[in-house]
Amino acid sequence: IALAPEHISAYSLTIEEKTVFGNWQRKGKILSEKDEVAATQMEVLIDLLTKAGYEHYEISNFCKPGFQSKHNSSYWQQQKYLGIGPSAHSYNGASRQFNIRNNPLYIQSLEQGQVPFELEMLSRANKINEYLMTTLRTNWGCDVNYLIKEYNYDLMKEAEHLVGGFIVNGFLENREQHLILTRKGKLLADKIAGDLFVPE
Repeated sequence: IALAPEHISAYSLTIEEKTVFGNWQRKGKILSEKDEVAATQMEVLIDLLTKAGYEHYEISNFCKPGFQSKHNSSYWQQQKYLGIGPSAHSYNGASRQFNIRNNPLYIQSLEQGQVPFELEMLSRANKINEYLMTTLRTNWGCDVNYLIKEYNYDLMKEAEHLVGGFIVNGFLENREQHLILTRKGKLLADKIAGDLFVPE
């Protein structure tokens, strides 16, 4: 806060299995933080940064007015993007592409006039679920009319009981047909989005 950066991203540490931290966790050298402690830390962070003039515009992101991340915001707004280089990801609205990670193989393939990648075609359910997951994380929320227009999916009708329960229990608000997580709801964002997912 004293340094006053324009943007702060604050993520909880995720320990992946095949990493040094994963190995240390298996050996008991480090312990995972309990959910209750992580939630309390998040609430303290929100209070401190909000008081310091930061906008909490996405679950893990805070900014001074006018300094939202253009890069990450493009993901949350379903914009198309092109990834260049090993491990890069691309998205064109219909599919997602993952370039291989291996640098020597990537270079060798380019020399042969090929871009080595894996392709994932996105189903209607994939697209709806990704929209739910990304937009519910933001302060502009999930536009239920966008779901109807783009995917012919009426969330308020199809998941009426679930959405109503989240609203009654103070996890979600419906502001002009945008479902927006409350502060309490932000602590359970992944669970709420997962509950609203459309089955494949």
